[in-house]
Amino acid sequence: MISIRRLVSSSRIPLRNLMNRPTCSRILSTPVLSSPIVPSPILSSMPLMQKLSRPFSSSSSSSSSSATSASDLAQLPSESPCGGYLAIRTLAMPKDENMHRDIFGGFIMSQMDLAAAIAAARHSKTRVVTVAVDKLVFKKPVHMGDTVSCYTWIKSVGRTSMNVRVLVISKNGLSGGDTVEHVTEGMFTMVAINENGKAVRVPPLVD
Repeated sequence: MISIRRLVSSSRIPLRNLMNRPTCSRILSTPVLSSPIVPSPILSSMPLMQKLSRPFSSSSSSSSSSATSASDLAQLPSESPCGGYLAIRTLAMPKDENMHRDIFGGFIMSQMDLAAAIAAARHSKTRVVTVAVDKLVFKKPVHMGDTVSCYTWIKSVGRTSMNVRVLVISKNGLSGGDTVEHVTEGMFTMVAINENGKAVRVPPLVD
């Protein structure tokens, strides 16, 4: 059996450095800090919304045609009576990348689903489930290090269902730029249920 000292000597790594390296137990015991999701203003019928909602043209060679400056985001209105707000803001991490170093579309969809659930639960004051997704179109890729924000607002409600529109924008966090990209948007149909899984009535929208 090769002793630790002989192995360390052959690899030219000081023994004290090897012994001081963090073990799995140390790493797992390190607390993970997370910041709470804080509701924030919603996008509404403003010039910004019109700019972000323009049809995407794949023939466009200029990034400025699909990018919105950060000053436009400063025009976001106060929270709407319908309960719209910034439901989720997260950071795209290496674990979310595909082989081309773009962020998986499935990761973006999962964040949108969570955002729609947060908005629907906030309105209905009860548990909600996703029953349908409509008109989900990806316009721009997201890259590792980008800040991803999901803006939501409730477009309509039925007896037990709510149609929640989710808009996703990204901001380049690696270069420190001040432009954001319209990544995607979609309509999520959520249904309110009780503790037994039965659909329950939801309150109407307030004008």
